[in-house]
Amino acid sequence: MVPVRSPLGRPAIACLAAAAAYLVAGAAAMLVLAPRTPYADQWRLYAKLLEQPFLAGVVSADNGHREVLPNLVRWITLHGLDGQAAAAIVLGLVLALAAAGIWLRSIAGARIDAGRRAAAALIAVLGLFWLGNERALAHDHESVRVYLIVLCLFGALVQVARPQPTLRATVAATLLALLATLSFGSGIASFAALAVVLALGRARSAAWVVLLAGLATALALYLGGATASVTGTLVIDPAAQAIVLLRWLATPFVYVLWPLVDPAVAGQLPGGVTARAATAIAVAFTNLFGPVQTSPLPQALVGAAGGLALLAASWRAWRAPADTDPARRVALGIAWFGLAVGGLVAISRTGYFIQFPDQVHAPRYLPWSSLFWAGLLVAAVLRPGGRLRPAAVLAVALLVLPSTFWMVLLARSMQVRAEQVATAAAVGVLPPDLALGETVADELAAALPLLADRGIAMYAWPEVRCLGKPVQAGAVRPVAVRELHVETTGNRLGQPGLRITYREDEDGAAGRRMILDAGGTLRGLALPDPAAGPGRWHGWVTDAGANGEGFSPLIVQAIGEPLCEP
Repeated sequence: MVPVRSPLGRPAIACLAAAAAYLVAGAAAMLVLAPRTPYADQWRLYAKLLEQPFLAGVVSADNGHREVLPNLVRWITLHGLDGQAAAAIVLGLVLALAAAGIWLRSIAGARIDAGRRAAAALIAVLGLFWLGNERALAHDHESVRVYLIVLCLFGALVQVARPQPTLRATVAATLLALLATLSFGSGIASFAALAVVLALGRARSAAWVVLLAGLATALALYLGGATASVTGTLVIDPAAQAIVLLRWLATPFVYVLWPLVDPAVAGQLPGGVTARAATAIAVAFTNLFGPVQTSPLPQALVGAAGGLALLAASWRAWRAPADTDPARRVALGIAWFGLAVGGLVAISRTGYFIQFPDQVHAPRYLPWSSLFWAGLLVAAVLRPGGRLRPAAVLAVALLVLPSTFWMVLLARSMQVRAEQVATAAAVGVLPPDLALGETVADELAAALPLLADRGIAMYAWPEVRCLGKPVQAGAVRPVAVRELHVETTGNRLGQPGLRITYREDEDGAAGRRMILDAGGTLRGLALPDPAAGPGRWHGWVTDAGANGEGFSPLIVQAIGEPLCEP
């Protein structure tokens, strides 16, 4: 089908420019803000892949998910790339860009005017690259599995979006849905999305046989040999789970409006008047509804409105298949996918949400709920005679713009925390008061000896390889420091160590600093401490060969290699 040719007005041009800006910002976040060290569940998964034989590790279930394809990427990272994150970060970006390309190409073929195609393109980019999705965008562990699913989903939907899709197209779409299922638990929701699109396109019975056979295969592969880690969290409580689903759907609105609904976030805004006004609104919201992370209202109402809008849009598309563009069917399928993922989360995590009610709005779920709203809005723009115009969509993009900045801060804080924890752990000193974020101390401790034995991840860094060895004088440069303080600290990993804090005034090279003893032996590492203020650093030293009272550290930075003798 040939898209309608029409001139672009200024709002449409602005939509295209905004789409490009959001895409570039999201891509930059993936490259710049992603930790270069393991974080959170990654420690546990790495330990499993290093302990178990290749096949057992790759196909094993973890926390209710079979991540066969992401595990394969992790295995290659560990066994072929020294456990370094760079390749996986780039792979996640490539997957996200490829998914965006598929959706944007579908929109470009829509039979509507160019202005509304531009508006739909902006929404699609927002759905993928809005930095509310920082938990997926800015972490290779998440980006690979999330955008594998999204790429497979989009590829599958465009295969079956035309009226009465061919058997060959349905087989291809079903295979892609199988791949999505083997990427993460959310992937099985692809079959729900495909079912909706097949229904909208009046698919023949043969297509349904293929899809149902694929779903049965997916369930068999996913649940075959499953233990309680896969099935034990399933609980049926329709009323409670419906509320969880509706709250879950509203999560993007929580983060877009974060300073206006959370007094703690409002208080961190710069500017006295702005912070006071936001705090007053957030306090009023909290007094009326309760804490935003746990209250059912108004989030459940927002989610209900979105669900009803999707039902209405799908009903109209089903009643008028000849007037429903394939691009609109794709958008509706994406929205149904997001809704189906929310249903899976509500059913499989009921007990968890009872224990941790604030986790309904956890950032790790945002990519899926963002796709729900993006698909719904794109379908609204592509609707024949629809009223959602470029100017209105541009206003949406401007509305979510401020949230980009505080989500960048959230992503940066995760990056700092991940790298601080990994660096301290590589030195061998993990103070009890060092915030671990989502990392579990026992999982970290279990992974460290496995990584150390193979000299990968942090243990591949030249500085870590040289710990306990004399450093070559010509390979380092002393750093001028002041306010130097040395203290003994507890250690989750074993014997007490030392904590070093100091200030640097000069603009030295970014990265790690090395802490030497009086004899020139490398004893520890230091990193910037943004939470303590500009120029503040903190580091950790193993207590071997030093003690808190007599240790006089020399802070140096690398200027060449080798740092030490092999």
